[in-house]
Amino acid sequence: IDAYAKSAATLQKKMTKKVAHGAIAIISQPVYDLENAHKLLDMMTEANRENNASCVLVLGYFPITKLRTARFLDENVPGIYVPHAWVEALEAASLISPEEEYKVGFDLSKTLFEELKALHPKIHIMTANQFELAKAILR
Repeated sequence: IDAYAKSAATLQKKMTKKVAHGAIAIISQPVYDLENAHKLLDMMTEANRENNASCVLVLGYFPITKLRTARFLDENVPGIYVPHAWVEALEAASLISPEEEYKVGFDLSKTLFEELKALHPKIHIMTANQFELAKAILR
């Protein structure tokens, strides 16, 4: 499901419909802030309540270590919103060096992962086959 749907009501209806049709889990697009994660979890609770069900929400998570990736996701992928603070931090770091850009992106991504994990431990980690990145995030 779109993590950042333009209409919360439409997203709620989609979630409720999926649960009504027997979904046991729903995976969101990548989430980049806790406020949005809370909203999605509340919507899942409501969809389950309406259907007397116990469908699980799995939060999508995609670490960003490059400015180019942040901009691409934010501008071209429906249902994904990368916070402006992330883009600005990556932009400033990219002017210093590729290593600094990676470090800033990794730190932002790692912090987000830890916050999401503390909120709701059901997370789908996507790393586009960057397995070392996944290992580092999980450490």
